[in-house]
Amino acid sequence: MTEAEAIDHLEALRARLDQIDSDLIELLGLRFQTIRDVAAHKRATGIAVMQPSRVGNVFETRMERAREAGLDPKLIERLWTTIITHACQIENEVGQIEGGDLLFQGVSLDHALIEVDNLKAACEMICTRLSFDLISQSGSDTPGERVAVLKGGDVSLIVRERALPAGKNCDPATVAIQVHRLAPTVSELRQRGNTVDLTPGSMSGARMAIVHLPAPANLTVRYVERSLRAGLSPADFETGMTLASEESCGAT
Repeated sequence: MTEAEAIDHLEALRARLDQIDSDLIELLGLRFQTIRDVAAHKRATGIAVMQPSRVGNVFETRMERAREAGLDPKLIERLWTTIITHACQIENEVGQIEGGDLLFQGVSLDHALIEVDNLKAACEMICTRLSFDLISQSGSDTPGERVAVLKGGDVSLIVRERALPAGKNCDPATVAIQVHRLAPTVSELRQRGNTVDLTPGSMSGARMAIVHLPAPANLTVRYVERSLRAGLSPADFETGMTLASEESCGAT
């Protein structure tokens, strides 16, 4: 194949991708218009917007189809989470439901800021014990100005060094991270030398694993098993549970 032929073939493949993307966008537009039609029908007939069994079924069937197509189910789960989140906003708009867009945004942790006494040592502990990667580090040699970014999966931790030591009685920072499956998470955490406290189930039925990192990190991490059907109960706060409730609108 000559260089010119190689370039032509590449351009043909790119054109195919452009057409596929165009088709996907058109299909998404059709899906969201159908969501508007469904929401209008619900409003006109008095049918409840929330359908508790529907969203779980949508996720299960789409992920099963992903497996059949040789796709990563986690990718499809993330994609459909975004689609359903936007569908919820549409249903709220059409149904004139109060509450705003933020009601349906919290499905997993994106990033969190924590403060530590020793940036280098704390980052090494978090990376070693919790399987995070150091992405970047910046700041001068002045305490309080050094900052690092750590990333693990879809979760980023922004770690900042305190200007002054926190003291022995400082409460640990707490981060809650949703995971697809708790068992492999717990297995890896233990392999990395952590003591893991397991909570078999809260009032919502969700399960979580808790890891406490001592100084210099002084960090408590709660790994919450992703639950498509569990709702948040006030009693969960008594156990320190942090779980985004996923309402079931938008899956129509």
